[in-house]
Amino acid sequence: PQAALLTLTDDALSLVLRYLSVPELGRVACVCKRMRSVSLRKELWAAEAAAVRRDGEEPTRPEREQAILGYVT
Repeated sequence: PQAALLTLTDDALSLVLRYLSVPELGRVACVCKRMRSVSLRKELWAAEAAAVRRDGEEPTRPEREQAILGYVT
């Protein structure tokens, strides 16, 4: 079952990950390089942009990484 998730395309996987919270995305990012890459996709962070950046702009990849990894300790 877990390996089946990795057979999805990145776009399909991204659709699944949209249902996760930021802490959950942080845990997913620790699974493997591909999951980290997909968990940092811009479209997953549209709702979080205001929380990550005060100016309302879309967060940059380093900002998304910092936000995710902050939950993984």
